[in-house]
Amino acid sequence: MNARELMIGDFVKFSRVEEVVPYMRVVSIDEGYIRCYDGGFFTFNPNDIEPIPLTHEILVKNGLKECFDGTIEYEYFPEDKNRLLEITEENGEVWWTINVAEYRIAKLEYVHQLQHAIRLLGIDKGIIL
Repeated sequence: MNARELMIGDFVKFSRVEEVVPYMRVVSIDEGYIRCYDGGFFTFNPNDIEPIPLTHEILVKNGLKECFDGTIEYEYFPEDKNRLLEITEENGEVWWTINVAEYRIAKLEYVHQLQHAIRLLGIDKGIIL
């Protein structure tokens, strides 16, 4: 994984021990390594880090509401008073949108991308995995 895609606080996983450590939080990024925390501190080569796919289950776990057909058609975090963080799920793809999917801002494939959108808007909300 490219370390330039990450920020402090992002969730990632170590590609070789997913069954033991499902996710870790990035605590520092330096040239040549990424330091993560999961109860202990570990230093990794960026090639050993993988993004965590953003799933329907993660969206629901974090407060987004399902529609009658099981999709997430339109929802935003209640902390976002201006409705700037609308999340739309279409055909298995998750998008950050505005005006009920009329305008697509960015495709969200990974948990850290959702974390970046939340931080960008100044929303004080952590992600539950």
